[in-house]
Amino acid sequence: MTDGPHDAVNWRVVFAGLLLAASLWILALGGFQPGGPGTSSAPEWHVNVNGGFKIRPPPEWTRRTDDRDGTQIAPAVQPTTGFATLIVSVRLASDPDPMAYLTQAAARPPAGPVRELKWLSLDKIVMGDGREGALGEFAQVYRGAPVHGWMAIAVRDGRLVQAVATVPADRAAAWGPTLIASLRSLQAL
Repeated sequence: MTDGPHDAVNWRVVFAGLLLAASLWILALGGFQPGGPGTSSAPEWHVNVNGGFKIRPPPEWTRRTDDRDGTQIAPAVQPTTGFATLIVSVRLASDPDPMAYLTQAAARPPAGPVRELKWLSLDKIVMGDGREGALGEFAQVYRGAPVHGWMAIAVRDGRLVQAVATVPADRAAAWGPTLIASLRSLQAL
């Protein structure tokens, strides 16, 4: 059984492409100080009507790109090494189990510039809308920089809604709780 033209898409390539685009964008920016000079308040909710989702961004993080396939949200100022980003995407789902999708994502080999990918946890969670979701935590080296990240997955009305947040490894403890709260707020519209 197929879901249509989305079945032909190689999601590892799409994910690697998103990470590559984020890293290129990051190279143009410097320094990272949450709440520091030049930042502006993020909206309480970021809504992508065309993408079909909403998410509560971390404080001081704002939208960088927004289209029918997803959104990238990042702090106004990037770290000097590594990167900080939150990428949200939506696609058709063939299975209602978000944990199954997270398990599949964790089983895929690293692609593109991702090296030393290590999944630290895969857990069922309750999302902000009270429905089932899945949350994974990982560490990796991306373009030579150690990063730490989390992936949240929810399946709603035949759509898989996925968000991936990454920060430099040395910022994981400080940013982790805020990013996890943001990921758990992810909702399909």
